[in-house]
Amino acid sequence: LEDARHLFHSACTYGWNVDGNTGIVYTLDWDNRPVVRERLHWTLAEAAAAAAALVQRTGELGYEDWYQTFWDYIDLHMIDRRDGSWHHELGPDNLPSETIWPGKPDLYHAYQATLLPRLPLAISLASALKLRR
Repeated sequence: LEDARHLFHSACTYGWNVDGNTGIVYTLDWDNRPVVRERLHWTLAEAAAAAAALVQRTGELGYEDWYQTFWDYIDLHMIDRRDGSWHHELGPDNLPSETIWPGKPDLYHAYQATLLPRLPLAISLASALKLRR
């Protein structure tokens, strides 16, 4: 649990709004400076899922606040209401970008981000679904 807390805290401290723009940058260097400033959909999906898991595990409202912050960002910037799914990559200006890769290569991150908070904590998605029965 302490490792999860530390990793989450580091991601929020060094990745969120680190370059003056909203969102989580894709990569940081060893000194926690942005290297790739694009915002990728999967990082926000994983961040939201991690916040939800930490809320379930700890009951601490700070994680709930982060969960809501991530979903507010997803709702405002990532969800593609015109063509469906999520934008998979945004530039530092939070507009759709294709610097890293073109198109929308997967949906499972978005799916998991909406599913995991509704499931009990478990070692895997499959075991959480089994527990849900």
